[in-house]
Amino acid sequence: MSPVDSAVGRLGGRAALAILALVQSAAVFGQVENERIYLSGRGRSDPVPWQFRISSGQRAGEWSTIGVPSQWEHQGFGAYAYGFEESSSEEVGSYALRFSVPSEWTGDRVALVFEGVMTDCSVSLNGEPLLPAHQGGFTRFSYAVEDVLRFGEENLLLVRVAERSSEPSVNRAERDADYWVFGGIYRPVYLESSPSTSISSLRIDARHDGDLALSVALSGAVRGELEGRVVEWRSGREVARFTAAVEGEEVELRQAIPGVSAWSAEDPFLYQLELVLHDDSGPVHRRVERFGFRSFEIDPARGLLVNGERVLLKGVNRHSFWPSSGRALDATINRQDAELIKALNANAVRTSHYPPDREFLAVCDEIGLYVLDELPGWHDAYATEIGRTLVEEMVARDHNHPSVIAWTNGNEGGWNRALDSEFSRWDLQARPVLHPDEIFGGIDATHYRDWAEMTEALDSRSWRNRWRGLFSPLPLVMPTEALHGLYDGGHGAGLEDFWGLLREAPRGGGIFLWAFLDEAALRVDEENRLDTRGNFAPDGLVGPWRQREGSFWAVRSLWAPVRVAMAGVSSRALELQLENRFDHIGLAGCRFSWEWLRLPRQAEGGEVVLARDSAPGPDIDVGATGSLTIPFPPADEEEGFLALRLRALDRDGRELGVWVFPVEGIEPAPSRRSEAKLLARQAGGSLFLESGDLVVELDPDSGAVVELSRGGRVLPLRGGHSAAEESRPVSRVERIDEQDRKGVRFHYGGGDLLTTTYSVDGSEWLSVEWEIEVKQESAVVGLTFFYPEEGVLGARWLGVGPFRVWGNRLGGGVLGVWEKEWNDTATGIQWQYPEFKGFHAGVRWMSLRGREGSLGLRLQEGLYLGLFRPAFAQGMGGDGKPLARHTEADQPRGDLSFLHSISSMGTKFHSAEELGPQGRGRLAAGVYRGRIWLRVEDEESR
Repeated sequence: MSPVDSAVGRLGGRAALAILALVQSAAVFGQVENERIYLSGRGRSDPVPWQFRISSGQRAGEWSTIGVPSQWEHQGFGAYAYGFEESSSEEVGSYALRFSVPSEWTGDRVALVFEGVMTDCSVSLNGEPLLPAHQGGFTRFSYAVEDVLRFGEENLLLVRVAERSSEPSVNRAERDADYWVFGGIYRPVYLESSPSTSISSLRIDARHDGDLALSVALSGAVRGELEGRVVEWRSGREVARFTAAVEGEEVELRQAIPGVSAWSAEDPFLYQLELVLHDDSGPVHRRVERFGFRSFEIDPARGLLVNGERVLLKGVNRHSFWPSSGRALDATINRQDAELIKALNANAVRTSHYPPDREFLAVCDEIGLYVLDELPGWHDAYATEIGRTLVEEMVARDHNHPSVIAWTNGNEGGWNRALDSEFSRWDLQARPVLHPDEIFGGIDATHYRDWAEMTEALDSRSWRNRWRGLFSPLPLVMPTEALHGLYDGGHGAGLEDFWGLLREAPRGGGIFLWAFLDEAALRVDEENRLDTRGNFAPDGLVGPWRQREGSFWAVRSLWAPVRVAMAGVSSRALELQLENRFDHIGLAGCRFSWEWLRLPRQAEGGEVVLARDSAPGPDIDVGATGSLTIPFPPADEEEGFLALRLRALDRDGRELGVWVFPVEGIEPAPSRRSEAKLLARQAGGSLFLESGDLVVELDPDSGAVVELSRGGRVLPLRGGHSAAEESRPVSRVERIDEQDRKGVRFHYGGGDLLTTTYSVDGSEWLSVEWEIEVKQESAVVGLTFFYPEEGVLGARWLGVGPFRVWGNRLGGGVLGVWEKEWNDTATGIQWQYPEFKGFHAGVRWMSLRGREGSLGLRLQEGLYLGLFRPAFAQGMGGDGKPLARHTEADQPRGDLSFLHSISSMGTKFHSAEELGPQGRGRLAAGVYRGRIWLRVEDEESR
C-alpha cells in the first residue's frame, strides 16, 4: 500500500459520511434540478480534512491533514511570500481524498468543480488523469467525470497544486504583484450532477425597459420544449411565462416583459428566472437563475448611465483577504465586506485584482453595489492562449449578476489587448471593457492624478483635450485607483476636493479609492504577528479585522446621499435643509429619526436624551432641496445646552448619516465661583497666580507656565509658546489687577507670538489668552504647552469625535461626549482605534486623565486641539517611498496645542499640497486671538 493510500485510508469513511451530509438536491413539481456534493467545506469556517503533503518549507515531506478550502501557509505549511518580493518558490502541495457518490447518479452528467486553486492544478480520479491541467489561480474550472467515477463505491481523488505556475505569463499576471501570494485549494470543491439531457449554461440579458434576451445551451440529444417563468425574487409573484420550441443544442429567446422594476444600486430589485426543459417524456431538467433588469452604458455626452440616468460611481478597490486565512473566505466575510462598503455610502466596488468569490457578487446583487469585475494582470498580462481560457471561465461564472456592469482587463499595463474582444464573445450583455490606468473604452481610468492633473483632465478646453477632441469624443474621467491611503493619508484626506471636481464636471464618471482594507497577514510562523510587509500592504479604510478607521467615517459623510444643514430656528421648531444626492430615488423612501439632547457643559456631566421621534422623508426629487421641520421638546430643567441629533435611514433601515446641531450657544467660560482670594504675586524669581486652591507658577522671563497645582496636586504642565516657532524672551510684563480678575500679560518681540495673558477670576480655572501675528501663510498657528505623555491614561471630552482630523479631512465626526484610552497607534501597522494622538475639532471641554491627576481644558469655539504628536511608521519602504506624507515640520512643537489652523495629510504618492485647495490651506496674514481655560480637575471628575 502506498503512503497516499495508507493515509487516505485512515481518513476515508468519516470524511465520506461528512461529505454525503452536504448533498444538495431538489425536485420541484417533478422537475429535476442539479444535485451537488461538497468535497470541501463551503469556506474557511467549515473546512473538510484532506490528506496533504508539501514539498518544501514548513513541515515539508510529511503526510498530514489540511482543511479544504484553505491557503496552506496559514495552516503551517510552506512559506509566506509577498508578490514581487517572492523568490523562485517551487512549493508543490499534494492532496488526496476518498469519497463516495450515490448510485442514483448513475447515468447522469457529473462535473468535478474547483472554484479556485493557486496556481497550477493537476487532477486524477481513480488513477485517471483529468485533462488538461488548469493554470490560473482565480477562476472556476471543472471536469466531466461521469466516465471515471465509481457510483455507489469509494473514489480516490488526487490533486497536485504548484504554487508557482509553469506558464510564465500566469506568474507575471498573478503572482509577481504588489500583494500577498499564497498556495492551495482556497475555494470550494464539489461534484455536481445533472440529467443526461439538461440545460448546461444560461446567459441572461435583461434591460431596464423589460427587454429580456436569453441564450441557452443544452446537453444531450434534445427535441422538445423550453418553458420559462419570471417571478419576483423576494415575493415570488409571477410576472411572465413563455415557451419555446427546442431542436438542437442552443436556444435563443427574446421576450418583452412590461412593467418590470429596474435594478440599481439604490433599488436592487431582483427577479428569478425558472427554466424547465421538456422532452417527449415530460420535464427532464429545471434551472433557476437570479437576475435583474438593468442597463448600463457609457455616453460621452451624458456620462455613465444606469437605466438611462446619470450616475457617479463612488467606489473602493477590494481584495479578497482575511488575515488568518489569506484569500480563503466564507459567506460571512463576503457579506460583511459588501455591507461595509455599502455602509461607506459607496455604490461601487472594483474587484482588484482578480474575480472575487461568487458569494460576494451575490451580496452585491442583493444590497446594491455596482461591480467592475477584473481579470488578473497586475502589471503584466496573460499570454493570449491562456488568457482566452481564463476570460471564458470568468465571464461564464459571473455573467448573470446584475451588479457586474463592466469588465476590467488587467491593471496598470497588465492588459493583453488581444483579449478585449474575448469578453464580448462570451458576454451576451456586451458590457464595456475597461483598462485601469489607461484611456480605453470611453473611460479615462488614469491612476493617482494630483489636483492639477485631475483639473486638466476634466477641463474640455485644456490643450490636450482640445487636441484629443479633434479625433474622437472626449472620455469620461473615472480613476480606478485614487488617493492611495497609506497610513491615514489619502482617502478622506483630499477626497472632498476631488469629489467636488468630479460632481461638477460633465465628464466626471466617479472615483475608486485605493483601498478598502489593510492587507496584513497573520503569520503563524512568527507567533501570529500581523505582517503588512512594510508599507506595501496597508492601504485601507478599514483595518485587517475590518476596524473602521477615521477615513472611513470621513468618506461616509462626504458620500452620504442626503446632505443636511441648519436652515433656521424659531421659537417652536428647528428647520433643516435637505439636499437629495441620490441618483434615482426621492427622499420619500427614507426615514429620519432624531433625539433632542442636553449635552453637558463640564466633564462631570453626561448626555441626557429629552425626547425621541421619527418621520418619513419629505418628497424631494433627485438633485433638489427641501426642508424638514422638527419641533422643540418640552421645556426642561436639565443642566447643559440643547442639541439635536438626526439620523437618516434608507428604505432598508441602513444608516446614511448622523448630524448633531447645537441649538444654544456653548459658553466655554467656567461659571462656578470660589469665595477664595484672588492673588497675583512674585516670589523667588517667579510669578504666582492664586484662586482658592489653584496655584499657577509663571516664569517672567519666558512667559511660560512652570507648574499648575491645586490643593497639593501638581500637574506637570509647562510652556505656553508659539506652536510653530521657537520661544522668544519676554520684552515687557503687564500686571492685571481688577476687582474680579487678577493676572499678568507678557509681551514678546521678534516672533509671531505677540502676547499671552494668564488670569484667574475666582472659578479655580486659569484663563489663557493670546495674540499671534501671521506674517506669511502658515499651516500650524496657535499656542502650545509641554505635558509628558507617559502618565496619560485617557480622555473624556465634548467635541467632534471620536477620530482625529486633518486640515483636508475634517468631516466624518459628530458632536458628542466621547471617551478613549491612551494609545500610541501608528495607523496601518497597529490597529487600536480611535487613535489618541492628533488634531481634534470642535472641542468644548476635555478631561485629560492621568496617573498624577486630571487636567481640565476648555476651548474657545473655533480652535482645534492637538493631542501630542501622532506616531507614524519610521524609515523607508522597499519601494523607496516615505511611509507617510506628514513630517515633523507639519506638527506643533509641543504636546497640548490650541490652534487656529492645522496641517493636512498626503498620500503615498502626493503631498497634501498636491491634492487640492484643502491640502494647501493656510491662514492668511493677520493677527489671531484665542482663549482657553485650564485647571486641575476635582477628584470625583477623574
